[in-house]
Amino acid sequence: MTKIHYDNSPLTFGRQEACRQDLIRRGIYTGMETKNNINYFPTTEGNVVVIEREKEITLVELEQLSLTIPQCVLAIVSQDSSIVYYSISPISLTFKK
Repeated sequence: MTKIHYDNSPLTFGRQEACRQDLIRRGIYTGMETKNNINYFPTTEGNVVVIEREKEITLVELEQLSLTIPQCVLAIVSQDSSIVYYSISPISLTFKK
């Protein structure tokens, strides 16, 4: 099982900076915060967490992330700095007997 790789690099380079620039361009950038060693950008559209497209993510990890960072939005940034945003929220299933 692989772990989510968060881009916690300094804002001077990397995928996190590419996402920051995109949020600025969209007019929704308000800064950066950190919770449980996860950097995220709180915006009016949700809390954006930057991850790499090349990494695999398990459903358990997605659930943990959505519980840690409320209103979480994944920013999946490829090496060419193209960005896709996915909104995730806690999933609860009720099974009836």
